[in-house]
Amino acid sequence: MKLSRKHLIAVGLVGGVMISVALGVVAARAPAAGDDSTYSYLKLFNEVLALVRNSYVEEVPQGDLLKGAYEGLLSSLDAESEYLTAAEYEAIRKGGGGGEADAGIALTRREGVLFIAAVLPGTDAQSKGLRVGDQVRRVGDRPGRELSLSEAMRALRGPSGSSVILAVSRREDPRREDVSVVRKKLTLPVPRLDPIQDAVAVVRFPALGPGAGKALGGILDKLQKEKVKSAVFDLRGNAWGELDEAVRAASLLVGDRVIARVRDRKGEERPMNGSGPKNAWSGEILLLTDPGTAYAAEVFTSALLEAGVAKQAGETTLGRGGEQEILPLANGDYLSLTVRKLVSSAGKGWHGSGLTPSVALPADPADAFKDRAEHQLKKAIEWLREPAHGEKAA
Repeated sequence: MKLSRKHLIAVGLVGGVMISVALGVVAARAPAAGDDSTYSYLKLFNEVLALVRNSYVEEVPQGDLLKGAYEGLLSSLDAESEYLTAAEYEAIRKGGGGGEADAGIALTRREGVLFIAAVLPGTDAQSKGLRVGDQVRRVGDRPGRELSLSEAMRALRGPSGSSVILAVSRREDPRREDVSVVRKKLTLPVPRLDPIQDAVAVVRFPALGPGAGKALGGILDKLQKEKVKSAVFDLRGNAWGELDEAVRAASLLVGDRVIARVRDRKGEERPMNGSGPKNAWSGEILLLTDPGTAYAAEVFTSALLEAGVAKQAGETTLGRGGEQEILPLANGDYLSLTVRKLVSSAGKGWHGSGLTPSVALPADPADAFKDRAEHQLKKAIEWLREPAHGEKAA
């Protein structure tokens, strides 16, 4: 029997339920209390598999059921862990995507659904109005639910000047909208300083790519020269960057100390050491984050928070702090599995959970979208200007 795409999605969902039951996530059918052996869960899994094969409304090939189960298991771990066929692995190994240009969109997956995590400033995607939180229902001719995260990200790449069509819907307007986005070779912007007004600086961090640390050093020198006492570091939508640049930038503000650590499941750690020296500027810093703040930007945020040189405001970050390895399977396929995670110098991790602000300054959903970002930034500036840092800005 040949399965339709819609049917394959259903199979994946059934498989996900199967593996969840087998792992004891569904408590109603879990093994008896005290019986937590691997055998007992595998026995339960076989029972569920038999019931699905014999009682599901349509006959489903066992291979499709089991593939759905594997994918359900991996999706319960994090967005980056996934099952790769041999063909998918080969596409990754060769660079995939068909070109060096990119749409400038970072994606994430929640409960099997693709969402936009961030949109790089200056891209066609930004000019077309794509934004954090948009559900991606289709990429090109592939439904979003059928795409792994790595497949979807590769589909955003291609030859410079080519286009990719994304079907998106928004929480406030669930109607599907098709948006054609032009790919281009990306140059990651470095931090920049807005004109200083009333002794509060606004430093924009759209990315932490090459040259970010050097650019931040120049900005801090200017703040010191002009005797600026406080600054908002705007890290919203910063999902692009390199860990080395995050370490370099953080060192300017926290000095020669451990910025973060890479930890494996055995607890063994590799420190990421700052290079120093610390910049002379030591004003008050408010880090403004949102669900698009990810990876290198989370390392930078965590380092400043742990050193006590900054506070975090806005919204919880994305929580992308894992390192993956691709592991071969006996059948010729592969697992992309998170095997290490980033933690702060004191051992606090954020992978899968994000960094939560201590200063509540969420974007106001009642605002028109085009005004939300600037209104939230204005609240952050007002909070810094408030002598007692009260709750008026919230």
